[in-house]
Amino acid sequence: MKRDPYLSIVVVGRNDDYGIGFLERFQIFSDNQFFLWNRFGLEAELVVVEWNPPAGKPYINDVMRWPKTFKTGSIRIIRVPPEVHRKLPNSERQQFFEYIGKNVGVRRARGQYVLCSNPDLLYSEELVRFFASHSLHENEFYRVDRCDMPQRSISPGVSPDEQLRIADKSYRYIHNNYGAMFIRGENLLGPRNMRRVLTYLKNKIEFSPFPPPYMNAAGDFFLMQRDKWHFFGGYPELDHYAYPDALVFMALSSGLRQVALKYPLVIYHQDHERGGADTGRPLSDFERNRAFYVAMLKKRKPWLPNRRNWGFGDIKLPEVRIC
Repeated sequence: MKRDPYLSIVVVGRNDDYGIGFLERFQIFSDNQFFLWNRFGLEAELVVVEWNPPAGKPYINDVMRWPKTFKTGSIRIIRVPPEVHRKLPNSERQQFFEYIGKNVGVRRARGQYVLCSNPDLLYSEELVRFFASHSLHENEFYRVDRCDMPQRSISPGVSPDEQLRIADKSYRYIHNNYGAMFIRGENLLGPRNMRRVLTYLKNKIEFSPFPPPYMNAAGDFFLMQRDKWHFFGGYPELDHYAYPDALVFMALSSGLRQVALKYPLVIYHQDHERGGADTGRPLSDFERNRAFYVAMLKKRKPWLPNRRNWGFGDIKLPEVRIC
């Protein structure tokens, strides 16, 4: 692709078999992306940040099946080697810093718009068609609902069209602005769903005149114009906690409009084992930070904690271009 893409999609991973079957989920994700980019002519790049590759394991670019050519897309793998990882606090205890990794990708993304996402998702046709329509606006940030499928609902051997059909039929609950809502297998008016609705109404009152901040699954999909990402310095880079929720409040308090895309513009999540907390997989604690986030909105002044070198901006990192 000769010119800069319209959209950069940033994901972070490493060949450590996180959640069992990581590479299989990643292959399904990438097949889905490339298939739909070609179908709708989306000018996009996939930026894969390979964080602290495990010793003795092949690099991601050597074990994935990549397209040989692209009409409108490209693939870049940016590697954060162990010696750079060790510059961070808690690096001996934590082997993976997801959100600093996403900042590495955001910092180096070439797209007009940048979407931070995860490599265990599928995007709906309607969502990618929306991207290809060039309907994004620089003064908006975008969130979508995440539909969760049971583990191993689909496999890499199935065509991308069939994968999407299976995903749309098999998801059991949805992460939306209310919370994790059961869609199948439980009464829609059951206690879990009702608690989520009551929490939403409470937030609607507390955060007025702002819309209820769409925090749920904020690490799976956050889309914003590239200059806005650079204004915020990406996700906050603080100690060993992740703050994906914070970026929602930072964006709202700066005056950006929150746009919640709805079905059929959704992402589908491939569920998996949740092991690996000792390797630094992120935690988020909204309640602990609630008062701080509310104050940010009321003052209409975004929190900007990162230094100028956020995303290792002062370090030249190895990069592999697939196509």
